[in-house]
Amino acid sequence: MSYPAPTAPDMERCFTYFNDPARLTDCNTAFNLLPDGPQPITWNNHPAQQSDPYALPFSIVHGSCEIIFQSSGPAAQELFTFQFPGAEVRKMAGRVMGRCIEKGGVEGHGGGFVTRDFKNLLQSIMFPGTPFFEHFPVSSTFLTVSVWNRYGHVHQGNFAYNPGNQDLILAEVIEEQLYRAQKRWPRGSASRGELVMRQDAVAAALPALEDVSKETPNWWSFWRGRVWGGDRADE
Repeated sequence: MSYPAPTAPDMERCFTYFNDPARLTDCNTAFNLLPDGPQPITWNNHPAQQSDPYALPFSIVHGSCEIIFQSSGPAAQELFTFQFPGAEVRKMAGRVMGRCIEKGGVEGHGGGFVTRDFKNLLQSIMFPGTPFFEHFPVSSTFLTVSVWNRYGHVHQGNFAYNPGNQDLILAEVIEEQLYRAQKRWPRGSASRGELVMRQDAVAAALPALEDVSKETPNWWSFWRGRVWGGDRADE
């Protein structure tokens, strides 16, 4: 079955850093275990309630393959519950499998991810005046589905890898969008300066996101605690 490509600004990305790709037969079995149907499921995003069968991150594992549904973004853990149909999770997983797993033997991909509602984040951070240095709004949360070899690099070091929070390419997209947004404001204006600072904060995290064999920070890890101003020209 063919699954539609994500609609921009949502994105998909296949990983190339796995030692071995997840086996398609394993992923097909895991896929068939995902919840289905058009009815919205109430997903629980609060870590104190992991006994909930629909607690996030939601993971289905079979053999070498793991399919994982996660909420992403700086305020994701503050979004206690939300509704999203199981059929939509399947569509996202099917897209990754078709793009990244089925082609694994040819292109060397071992897995990948796709986002949904990435616009929530971009719409939140692209406008000056939003209270980001103190608190990210819950409305900035978006969703990711990943399919990967569960023995691959993302699981080395006992940490939970969330592409929406830690993928280098996604972070580069955020930085580029911030660069474009600040160009819409006059040079020297407070609004442009605020967006430049946001871009700098994301750019500061990029080098640490390159090596996924180590525990990586989130792309917003340098958003707070920096000494702003004077370290970059407003180009």
